[in-house]
Amino acid sequence: MRFVGLVVGVMVVTLAGFMGRHAWLVTHPRVDIPGTSDVIVILGPSSPERIALGESMLDRGVAPQLVVSAHPADTHGVLPAPCRTPIDRRVTCFDPAPSTTQGEAQEIGRLGRERGWRSVQIITFRPQVERARLLVGRCFPGRATYLDAGEPYDAQRQLFYQTGAFAKAILTPGC
Repeated sequence: MRFVGLVVGVMVVTLAGFMGRHAWLVTHPRVDIPGTSDVIVILGPSSPERIALGESMLDRGVAPQLVVSAHPADTHGVLPAPCRTPIDRRVTCFDPAPSTTQGEAQEIGRLGRERGWRSVQIITFRPQVERARLLVGRCFPGRATYLDAGEPYDAQRQLFYQTGAFAKAILTPGC
């Protein structure tokens, strides 16, 4: 009986440690400093904050290309402005399949190989940074920096969601 109590105690302490570390990764991820790159990629949902940051960086010349993940369900059926009027040849939009961060990472890897990218800047929001780092890192072999668009979020909801999504990412190896 003592052994069972010891095992349960160790499991509880381990889980608490994991949750504490994971909570820190969701609320205080390592966010990189913008620089120059071959491309800027906006992960979905393509919020106004993410679009504004990506367009601003494109206009400042930090990269010659902006790639936007624009899944219709994430945008309530309305594509973001850069995807609705593709006049600017510097903008490419894609609908990830599957419609997940992993699907976006796979598309970044595919586009990177196809277009010869060596460096990307990934725009997302704070809770998704570390999970995006894990998934994109599996699919894209070049240099990647991860930027927080500064959009508001519900910390409790995101901690719950990101914990499940991170567990899925860890349990789904490979690109």
